[in-house]
Amino acid sequence: MNVTPNIHGMTGTHVQGPSPAPGGDRRPEDRPAVSARALVLAACAMSPALCLPVPASAAAPAVVPAAVSTPAVTVPATGPETPADETAPLRFRLRSTASSSQVSGGAREFVIRVDVQNLNKGPVTLVGIGRNGPGLRLMSADDSPQTLKPRERVSYELRYRVTDCDAVPRKDWPIPVRVRQGAGQRVVEVPLAGFAPDAMEGGEESSATVPWQAAMAGEVCRIF
Repeated sequence: MNVTPNIHGMTGTHVQGPSPAPGGDRRPEDRPAVSARALVLAACAMSPALCLPVPASAAAPAVVPAAVSTPAVTVPATGPETPADETAPLRFRLRSTASSSQVSGGAREFVIRVDVQNLNKGPVTLVGIGRNGPGLRLMSADDSPQTLKPRERVSYELRYRVTDCDAVPRKDWPIPVRVRQGAGQRVVEVPLAGFAPDAMEGGEESSATVPWQAAMAGEVCRIF
C-alpha cells in the first residue's frame, strides 16, 4: 500500500518544512555574522562626528604621585668662629697684673695694668677700656682695635690722675669695656677685683678687700 504525503498535515511519514518567505529573505540563522569593526565603520560613515580624534588637551590627566615632604636637616657650621651676637650679653674677665703710684708735675697719679679676657663663644673687637670718674681723670686712652678670639686676652695700661682724694668712689666701680659692633660701639661694665690694703702696705695679706680705685687713690693720697 502506498501512502501519499499530506502537505497540510503531519499524518504522513514525511514532514514538509516551512515555505521560504516571499522575496527570497533568509532566516536569521542563515545570515552571515557582522564583525564589531564593521559596525564601527558603519557608524562612522553615518555620523563622522562620532569618530573625530580626541585632542591631546582633552585626554585624561596623568596621575602624578604626591610629593613626600622631607624635613630640613640643620648642618652645624664649620670653619671660623661665629662673631658674637649683637643682642646677646657679652662676657669678659678682668685681672690686674701690676700697679704703681707716682707724682707727675705735682699731680698725684697711679698706673694699673689690666688684662681683658674674652669669655664669649665668638671673636670680639675691643676699642678701649676705662673712664673718668669723681676725683679721677683717665690720662691714657688706648683706642687701637684689638680682636680677641674666644679665651684670648689682651693687656691695657690705665693711668689715672687723682684730682680730689675725698671724691674718689669708695664702692665697687666697674671698668667699662668698649666693643666694636657694626658702625658703632657697645659698652660692657666689667668688675675688677679689689685689693687687700695690708698687702699694698707691705704687710700680711687680708681676706678683706678695698675697691681697686679706692685702694690705688688712697695709697697715692696717703704717700704724696
